[in-house]
Amino acid sequence: MISVSAPTYDPVGNHIFRRLDTTAETRSGGRRVSRTATLDGGASAHDTGYSVADRKILVTDLRPDKAVLDWVDRMTRLYGRVRVVTDQGVYMAIPENWDLRTRGLRWSLLLMEEQVWLPS
Repeated sequence: MISVSAPTYDPVGNHIFRRLDTTAETRSGGRRVSRTATLDGGASAHDTGYSVADRKILVTDLRPDKAVLDWVDRMTRLYGRVRVVTDQGVYMAIPENWDLRTRGLRWSLLLMEEQVWLPS
């Protein structure tokens, strides 16, 4: 389950994706590193660490209805940042793009920062 909402008040700016295709759900991340081959046959690496901003979440809904497609399109057009809540945390993300394929809706969200969340 993933919740996506507008960063500010929007009466229709929230949706919870419950019917996710968990086999197709993509979470990615990695370290900021570059590797260069050296003349002695080895390599030199420049590692600047790990950042949440290197992660992407791909929301995949197998059977989205027209209302969900319209909502995703609206959020992608209107907001440069959206709030994303997953079982791993709360994030601000850029809604990069979406498309409808044979396997359903695919919506790419580029994570930008992790939000501090304190349960009440």
